[in-house]
Amino acid sequence: MPVTIAVVVVFALQATWVAVSARFVIYDEKYHLAAIKAFSTRWTPFIHQSAADGPVGDIERYGSYLYHYLLSFPYRAAQGLGLDDGVTLVTLRLFSVLFVSGALIYAWRLFRELGAGPVTANVALAVVAMMPLTVFLAGTLNYDNLLALLATAFFYYGLKLYKADRVDVGLWLKVLLVGGLAAVTKYTFLALAPVIVAGILVRQVPLLRTEGLRPSVRGFFMVPGRGVAKARALLALGALLACALVVERYGLNLIHYGTPFPSCLAVHSPTICGEYPIFVRNSQLALAHAPVPLSVSGAVAYLSYQWIPLMVQYLTYIGTLGTDSVIRTSLGPHILGVLLAWSLPVVLGLVVLATTVLRRVRGGRLLLGTASLYVVVLFAENYSAYAKLGQPLGIQGRYVLVILPIIVGLACMGLAQLISMAGASARPRAALGAVVAIAFLLSQGGGVTTYLWAADGAWWRTDSGVRFAVTSKASQLARDLVIPDKLVRDPRL
Repeated sequence: MPVTIAVVVVFALQATWVAVSARFVIYDEKYHLAAIKAFSTRWTPFIHQSAADGPVGDIERYGSYLYHYLLSFPYRAAQGLGLDDGVTLVTLRLFSVLFVSGALIYAWRLFRELGAGPVTANVALAVVAMMPLTVFLAGTLNYDNLLALLATAFFYYGLKLYKADRVDVGLWLKVLLVGGLAAVTKYTFLALAPVIVAGILVRQVPLLRTEGLRPSVRGFFMVPGRGVAKARALLALGALLACALVVERYGLNLIHYGTPFPSCLAVHSPTICGEYPIFVRNSQLALAHAPVPLSVSGAVAYLSYQWIPLMVQYLTYIGTLGTDSVIRTSLGPHILGVLLAWSLPVVLGLVVLATTVLRRVRGGRLLLGTASLYVVVLFAENYSAYAKLGQPLGIQGRYVLVILPIIVGLACMGLAQLISMAGASARPRAALGAVVAIAFLLSQGGGVTTYLWAADGAWWRTDSGVRFAVTSKASQLARDLVIPDKLVRDPRL
């Protein structure tokens, strides 16, 4: 447990460094701040939007609003205390750090629930935590950070419920609570839920027929102790509220607009929609490009020449928006690209080899199916947009971070299985090798190193001389540690 805590704390410190030092970042941070400001003028998330809300597109019927609504409250507090814009931005970013730190704790619990030993779980956690994009994104305003917490909790509680040998009302309520909240944090969660929900139903419905619903519910709520009863009642109320939010957003959208995801123009006037830069860009591309029919050959070509290469590149893609309107980005050092190119097929191979583990551990295939469906849906959405607009838009490495715990956890379990087959004498050497490998990766672009290596004064906020000076020295140290680009050919380019 001390190692687990250390991994989470070190991660949180690295993400905090990004939060306190970086300018606005390229991952829609200005949009997220604008949406937070819009919600800060209302007390509920059920709003009637106007042009005064600024360049936020549709937030009236959009299914991804919970992150912005929740952070509108610390934003109000910061405004009430008279904090300047820089301090307010950092304060809001720190909530993202907390969300992703919580996601790491749930990831560790997920690994253990899958059957990973303490060492394997800690190695898997360290790998997830040192992804440079994970650290960078956690230090920014982005709803992917809250989604990481809620989705990982959903995986964990869903796995426990799938493995349960009785109708566990408490787990049902937790699954409904975190799943419902995740669905209104980011609509892409809807692609993560079906496999787990189907698996739970397959396991639980026969038990429900045997045990009956009423005795299970009575046994859950009829407990001694007022504190326990109150906590369980609050859990039930929270689960009911989360389900109601899903129905209000997606159910009413389906009734009123014929789709759970109405376009901005279906809800608002062109004036409101036209203030959102993404809407304007897509509208212009649609006018300039004749839609191409979807086809298997087109999908294969797009997958091979666009989607996979760009997705691999964007797994380490970071950047900021300068005050001079110049966008500064980086894929990280070349050595990081080499390590990524070698590790991806190894990780996928270990997931395949983990079949022996998956047969012994109930729920492994359930999570792998969840991750697979999510990737398929993500690809299908990207390909559909490409056929319509003629540009490879919406391909982001950060979109797959939500399934990273599943992939890394299964891969590490597969590796642990291979090591155990090699005999007990191989375990100490494997543990030492893991420590050396993690230390090397951290020095060559892992964690916050990529941010420090890539950045310079134009990337950083300048309202604190001490912070600026410390970050400058750390940046120089990172450049001294990382193998020079001239010595390494980057396979991503």
